[in-house]
Amino acid sequence: MKLDKADICALLPHAGSMCLIDEVISWDDTGILCRARLHKHPDNPLRNKQGLAAINGVEYAAQALALQAALAAGEAQTAGSGYLVAIKDLSWNLRLLDEAGGALQIEATVLMRSETAMIGAFELMVSGRSLMRGRLTVMNGG
Repeated sequence: MKLDKADICALLPHAGSMCLIDEVISWDDTGILCRARLHKHPDNPLRNKQGLAAINGVEYAAQALALQAALAAGEAQTAGSGYLVAIKDLSWNLRLLDEAGGALQIEATVLMRSETAMIGAFELMVSGRSLMRGRLTVMNGG
């Protein structure tokens, strides 16, 4: 089942332009594939004078994992607040995300999930080219 921007914003605790993901392409119990275009917009809330620093890709990945958690819990379930507590094995090959042409694809896989935390691996790509990858640990906000 595909989800559009309105569906996504209803599932995430992020409001307005901080809801960075435009579309869920596919998802299952262990992973999600999303698409985002806001990285190219001049009004992206994470952008500075130089552009959208590549490290901000971590926020795209975190939102994808939050979406996967909400969908896995039940489609009407809104993702609760969470805290990013660890980033591991992070690598990227560009300085600014807005240097990447086309839409971002965010692929995230749940490696471990409990009632209090989730660990997920992610990769950001444009047209099949890997831009960033790593692992995130998120603690539930309570």
